Amino acid sequence: MENIQIPEVIHPLLHDYLNLLDRSVPDLTEACYLHGSIALNAFNERLSDIDFITVLRHIPTPQEIFHLEKIHQILATTYPNWK
Repeated sequence: MENIQIPEVIHPLLHDYLNLLDRSVPDLTEACYLHGSIALNAFNERLSDIDFITVLRHIPTPQEIFHLEKIHQILATTYPNWK
């Protein structure tokens, strides 16, 4: 299997996403994976989106869903090029 490098330009978004998950909904996330063009080593900064698959430990409560929606809003505002 080929060793895939996460593009440097993605590091801030990934860092923010994981930190927001950890702060806003601690103990909800089991794992987080990058999927799509990044995983296929075909990411294009100008054309590609960023696909996350986040595995949860349990079905989220309404409050956790609220926090997850806020995380998505924050990331969409902070990183408008990758929706």
